[in-house]
Amino acid sequence: MQSNGAKPKPKPQQTAQTGVYKVDSIKDIADSVGITISDSVVSALASDVEYRINQVVEEAARFMRHGRRTTMTTADIEQALRVLNIEPLYGHSSYNPTTFRRALPFPQVQAAGPVFFVEDEEIDFDRVLREEKIALPKGVSWTAHWLAVEGVQPLIPENPPAIPRDTEGSTAKGDLLKVNGIGGVGVNGSSLPLTASNLPTGAGAKKPATGTASNQSQQLVKQVLSKELQLYYARLTGSLLPPSTDPTSSKRVAALASLRNDAGLQALLPYLVRWVGEGVVGALKEGSQSETEGNVLEVLLDVIGAILDNNTLFIEPYLHQLLPPILSILLHSSLPTSHSTQLRTTASQTLSKLLTQHSTTYPSLSPRIMKTLLLALISPGKGYGTREGAIRGLVGVGKEAVRKGLVEGGGAKVVAAEWESNSSGNQSYSLVTSVMDALRVLQPTSDMADGLDPSKEADNAILGKLNDVLGPFFASRVAEDAAWAREILNSCPVPILNMPHEKKVNIEDEAVKIEEISSYKRARSPENLAEASARPAKRRAVLVSAGSLPNSSPVEEPQRIRDEKYYYDEGNWVILVGHTLFKLPHFLFLKHCSGVQELFQLPVDKDLDIITERDLLQVDEDVEDFRALSWGLTADPGEITQQIDPLKANSEMMLRLLYMTRKYKFDKHARWANETVTRLCKQLTARPLDEFKRLLSLSEKQGLSGVVTAMTTECIRRLDSRAVSSKEMLDFAEFHNLRRLQGWVYYAELLLIKPSKEPPSTAFSLPSNSFSLEQQFRLLRGFWSLSQFWDSIKTPPSSHNGVAHTYHCLDAWMSMWDRTDEKPAFDPLVKLYNLGKQTVRPPKPADRVVPRCNCNYRTHAREVSDALADTLADHFLGPPK
Repeated sequence: MQSNGAKPKPKPQQTAQTGVYKVDSIKDIADSVGITISDSVVSALASDVEYRINQVVEEAARFMRHGRRTTMTTADIEQALRVLNIEPLYGHSSYNPTTFRRALPFPQVQAAGPVFFVEDEEIDFDRVLREEKIALPKGVSWTAHWLAVEGVQPLIPENPPAIPRDTEGSTAKGDLLKVNGIGGVGVNGSSLPLTASNLPTGAGAKKPATGTASNQSQQLVKQVLSKELQLYYARLTGSLLPPSTDPTSSKRVAALASLRNDAGLQALLPYLVRWVGEGVVGALKEGSQSETEGNVLEVLLDVIGAILDNNTLFIEPYLHQLLPPILSILLHSSLPTSHSTQLRTTASQTLSKLLTQHSTTYPSLSPRIMKTLLLALISPGKGYGTREGAIRGLVGVGKEAVRKGLVEGGGAKVVAAEWESNSSGNQSYSLVTSVMDALRVLQPTSDMADGLDPSKEADNAILGKLNDVLGPFFASRVAEDAAWAREILNSCPVPILNMPHEKKVNIEDEAVKIEEISSYKRARSPENLAEASARPAKRRAVLVSAGSLPNSSPVEEPQRIRDEKYYYDEGNWVILVGHTLFKLPHFLFLKHCSGVQELFQLPVDKDLDIITERDLLQVDEDVEDFRALSWGLTADPGEITQQIDPLKANSEMMLRLLYMTRKYKFDKHARWANETVTRLCKQLTARPLDEFKRLLSLSEKQGLSGVVTAMTTECIRRLDSRAVSSKEMLDFAEFHNLRRLQGWVYYAELLLIKPSKEPPSTAFSLPSNSFSLEQQFRLLRGFWSLSQFWDSIKTPPSSHNGVAHTYHCLDAWMSMWDRTDEKPAFDPLVKLYNLGKQTVRPPKPADRVVPRCNCNYRTHAREVSDALADTLADHFLGPPK
């Protein structure tokens, strides 16, 4: 305590907080330009400069991360300045870094701190005088030109371009309509009002004033719609809503049929999609349980299904607007009671149709929807209706989603717990029914149900697994069919029957994994994969140290060059392919390649974080193949999306990527590449023949059997259409040893045999062609071999019951040998195929006397036809060696 007479101690003066940018720098700059400023102004300027620097650095960091780099460059700073609308700094580049030197202090002046300056380059006047002189550009000048000549504006670069006549006329007539997002377009050119004729009778129809006010705040869209489309939209929506009590109403059926089949509705698609979305929101907003709301939702689901069925509509830009109405109906907790099950089932089927059509183009679509449904199923506090809709939605996504949600994710146990806590009411019964239906989709029940016997040790173990996975409630129901129970447990990739009891699967982790796979635009389903064909010899990559290379050879090694595109400065793995060096981030291999350490034969004690040029990774592969792999690992989504378009896709690079990803076990990339290549093979009909041959030879060289089969089928199609000569295609097939293609070329040439009515010694004559002598011999051998085969199958197949053949089956079988004068005279494949597709004629009265023998000649004809197509080349070339 101080006495009253004591003076208070003075408080220490608080110093101003300084940032990164020092106040002394501001003072030095001010002194250099001859300005004197106070300390408060200097402090404020320093704070402002530091803020501007932070702003520029933050923007530059975004460009650095977008470029997948960890080091900021001067180019990032330049881009950041452009974004901030600041003139870039000139004279600074990553190839010519600025050199700073420390200035020596003056002896007579006290040094305040180190001072750095940029050292100027010394200029040699002799060199400057010898260089070529650059002419100065022309200065700014004035010139005259005609704005108009006799009332007509001349078409010269100085004048603006003329307005097209169509646009000018339509503007004068008022056909350029300003259409709102949801409101339709009236017949007179104005926006349609929000009336009951074009919106469902729900919340959207009860509050027109609110809807009008919100529409005024939206940005208007300019679009030209014909009066016919305007009238069509008004009548279509008026026929669908308000819904009729009769589901088979002629107006409703006709409107849906028109929407499902008519072409030319692309301009109305955004308004129809928005109309459906607002209709679903209006029907679900009030939570009404009336019959009318259920009918409205059924009509809107039918409209979505009709839009999906119309093959002339391009709906991919509107998928994000179609999914919310479907998921809202699926997961809404309080649908009208009399329509709830029907609505959720229809929504599930519509969702399945949408995913079937577009999940290949957008691989991330199915995993994201699956994650949403899984969270709705297992999250606490959800209602019966939401859980039932989630289960039916998983059924629509597919078997994999049902397995993840009900079996591995514990969804069945969650539903069982809900049932045990409150098992009263139709909603709980419907929820249990949906789970059992989903389990039947996962694995169908057996015809003869034989329940599990708890007294047996094996059955008791299965019952314990069922309790762990499905819970006691559903386990007791599934246990009534022992075969069904085993199939459900074994449906997982790692069968649950072989897993310990404490093995748990986190459904959140599984959904995240699936979404991570899809984020790289890879294929969704492994069922789409073609059969992989292993190369005869599997080459491995080895680590090579620069000091351990043999030095005894007097021949100089070729100089190594860095790849222009895939040698990243921020990479930490240097890979030598041939004489080209690649430098890539190591996480691309460690994350996406399974077993990279064993595959590249890396030592166990090797530090995988950094592999430099002195201790590089050498891969014995073609440079173009590895460059394609590097593209697949580092490509951005825009480049990946281009591969879907056959006009922009690089087919050769995709084939190389497929080969490399299969060989080096980049599973996710291999699935995507396989699906993309398969799609491209179906769209190669318009490619030139030379390019097609080059892709086929590359596929054969890399051992891509599935791609070779698809391309061979396309070659056969071109051969049948006479788009290419038989000689050219045969030489190409022989050069690449394509036996199947050779067989079909010979067979196509064999079909040109002309029928003849001359004596048997000259019963046929081969067509004139440019085949070589050996090829002519193979053609004759094939004709003789197929003739022997054709005579050997004249005996009809045996009947099922051992009864002798009746006249009708004998006549049908022997009709293939009827001699005709039609061309071609000898075509076993077509005759067998036509017989296999022949319909059974009605029985004749004679059949009562001679009973049918249940002859299987049609099935036998199909089997013989398939076997002949598979072994067609053997008849011409002989058995394979």
